[in-house]
Amino acid sequence: MLKRILFIAVALCAAYTADAQVATAPLDASMNSEAAGATGWRFNSSISLWGTVAEGKNAHNGAKDTGEVKAGLPARGPDDHSSLPHMSAAYRGDAFVAEMTTFLKNGANYDATLDLNTGLVFNSYGLHSERKTQSLKLAYVFGESVSVGIGYTKESRRVRLDYLGTSFSQQLLDDRTDIQTSLATSIRLGDIFYIGAGLEKVEETGIYGKSRTDTGLDKGDLADNSWTNTMLGIALMSGDPKNFQFRMEYAQITSPESTREGNTPNQKNTHRPTTESNGSIEVRFGGFLIGYHNMLQVEDKIDGYDTRTTTTMIGLGWQPLTGLMVSLYSWSNVYTSNDDNLGEIAAKPKGYTFRLGYNF
Repeated sequence: MLKRILFIAVALCAAYTADAQVATAPLDASMNSEAAGATGWRFNSSISLWGTVAEGKNAHNGAKDTGEVKAGLPARGPDDHSSLPHMSAAYRGDAFVAEMTTFLKNGANYDATLDLNTGLVFNSYGLHSERKTQSLKLAYVFGESVSVGIGYTKESRRVRLDYLGTSFSQQLLDDRTDIQTSLATSIRLGDIFYIGAGLEKVEETGIYGKSRTDTGLDKGDLADNSWTNTMLGIALMSGDPKNFQFRMEYAQITSPESTREGNTPNQKNTHRPTTESNGSIEVRFGGFLIGYHNMLQVEDKIDGYDTRTTTTMIGLGWQPLTGLMVSLYSWSNVYTSNDDNLGEIAAKPKGYTFRLGYNF
């Protein structure tokens, strides 16, 4: 039961952005495409830094204030996991396009007091999570109508749960590494319509550890797991980048269930059936940019619980084809989990994402 709570911090740490593009590249050059085929439609080369800071309240079975969730750049104390600015860089040649993203340290904290109806009333939880990501996407544009790309991403996630009950304390560790390789294409239909598709292979390894004051440490490797993400997107993009430009896209990323058994129940590795829906609208006139991005991720119920995460970004910025770019987005996240044992757990942090870079 305690192991399930680890996924709260994983979800909060992973949902910093809502700009998963499959058919076209974002007009905001500081954002990146999810599928390598969309990378080929970037308009310029760029380099940028960005970060998010957010905080909010937690809820449990209708109780609106059972703790706090904090995420982002500032350190929150000697034991908290803060974040470092993230870096993105892109190169646009005549037909070849490259895009790189590095998350040096992406942190989130979740502190709560829950009544689990187990006799241990007022159980206290402290979740601390970190995520590090390195991603490279390469695309080649054939003529003016077809972009084909390949991608490689390494993502490491480390989550620690400190649990304090009325009779004992316990600490859980969940440390995972995902290697993602992808092949994707995006096709331009006429002057303004785009359709994108891709496949992404995910291979996951990890370590799970549990320690209690009265039993010592129980630690072992998680069973290796793998699955395939299917990416589909359709977009409309029109206008002249030097004057007025409009882009609208809807994309969906799905993956099936994949479960691997370990030597012990703690080493069981399960990836739940997941559907991620992304919508975005951007308008650029002159150098000014207005953007709306929304991501909904639903993980189906397995082992007694499911999750639902919604991330929304709304903002504006200065985005010339060449020169200094800057943008500011309001950022909000709603995470809910319905658990047969724990009931409904929710976290609702809100904050801002600031992006600074240079187009050339």
